[in-house]
Amino acid sequence: MRMLNGTRTLRSLCLGVATLLLVALTAGACEDTTPDPAPTPTPPPTTTDTFTGTLNVNGAFTFPFQVLVAGSMTATLTNVSDTTKAISMALGTFNGITCQIVLANDKATQGAIVTGVASNFGSFCARVSDVGMLTESVTFEITVVHP
Repeated sequence: MRMLNGTRTLRSLCLGVATLLLVALTAGACEDTTPDPAPTPTPPPTTTDTFTGTLNVNGAFTFPFQVLVAGSMTATLTNVSDTTKAISMALGTFNGITCQIVLANDKATQGAIVTGVASNFGSFCARVSDVGMLTESVTFEITVVHP
């Protein structure tokens, strides 16, 4: 009889160990291994500059502005006193004296947008000019949004 009890004890012990292993493996399989999502970077704050003037026939205006961090910029021709007339609107880099045009729309009418990217901080410029399409002066407003 002792042998029978020993077999039962051994069998009970094996069953108990198997049950513990099963519970341990099941608990490990339930662990949440989904990584946390990467945080979304906060875009840099933007600055809006508004420039106005009266553009004469064959005239031009350069408006310098500073970009503090890399990012997208837009220049919008928000208002022109004669909406049937087109003017040139451009974005470029500014060296303290001249505006080196990088992007231009030489047939910009009210609502036109020029979009660019500043790859670094620095001095930039917006420029409006008559490229032979004006027969009289027009007033204008441009809005530049930049980082």
